[in-house]
Amino acid sequence: PDEAAGVDDGVFFISWDDVLRYFRNIYLSWNPMLFSCVSTTHSRWPLSNGKAGNDNFSVGENPQYIISLPDKAIQARATIWILLSRHITRQEQEGEESNEYISLNVYRNNQAFPRIWYPRGNNCVVKGVYTNNPHILTRYDVEEPADGALSIVLSQHNKTSSLNYTLNCYCTRDFRFGTAAPLPRKLEVPSAWTVETCGGAPGRGPFYSNPQFQVTVPAGGSRLQLSCAASRPGTFCNVALVVGG
Repeated sequence: PDEAAGVDDGVFFISWDDVLRYFRNIYLSWNPMLFSCVSTTHSRWPLSNGKAGNDNFSVGENPQYIISLPDKAIQARATIWILLSRHITRQEQEGEESNEYISLNVYRNNQAFPRIWYPRGNNCVVKGVYTNNPHILTRYDVEEPADGALSIVLSQHNKTSSLNYTLNCYCTRDFRFGTAAPLPRKLEVPSAWTVETCGGAPGRGPFYSNPQFQVTVPAGGSRLQLSCAASRPGTFCNVALVVGG
C-alpha cells in the first residue's frame, strides 16, 4: 500500500468496511468488443403507454423489440447479451434512491403476431426480476430453431412516471434488430357491465345478455387481435370470439 500510494494509476486499496460505508453499487467492467455484432437504441417510455400501476396481466403496450437470427447463428448456438440502462434522474445523482423498478423479459416469438400480450405464456425463456438498479444485463444462449425470433419486452412495476432508457444488444453472430410494431389499425370501444348486461360466465342462462360486438373481416382474411381490459383493478374478464352466420 505504501508503494502504491506514490503512483497515481487508478488502483487503490480500501477496507471492506469502507466499501460498505461509501459505495452503494459495484459495477464490474466487461469488454463489449467480445461481441462482433451490436445494436443500440435510445427511447422513451411515456407514462401514457401501458397499464398504469402494473402489467401483470397485459404487456401489449409496453416497449417491445424483436431479435431475428439467421440459420447460421442458430446452428452456431449464438450468445446474446441484452443491456437495459435506465437514464438516471437528477435526484438520483444527488443521492436519492430511485423508486422506479424495471425488468426485462425475453420471449420466443412465432412471428404470427409481432407483439407479446400475455406475460405468463409458456414461450417466456427469460423472466426478469424487478430492480431499481439503473442497469439490467440479461444473457441468453440460443438453443434451437424456435429461437430464430426473440421478443424483448420491457416491464415496470408500479409505473408512475415516464422513463428514458438505452437498450444495447450484443451477439456473437449477425442478427437483425427492430421494433415490434403494433397492427396498423386500432379501434377502442368503451362499454360497461350494467345491471341489465352482467350476464356472467358461459353456461349460465343470462350469459348472452353480456355486451356483444360485431367484427366484419374483409374477404381474404386479416390479422386480428382482441383485448378486453377492465378499468377496476381486480376485475377478471374474458373475450369469446364466435363465427357468425
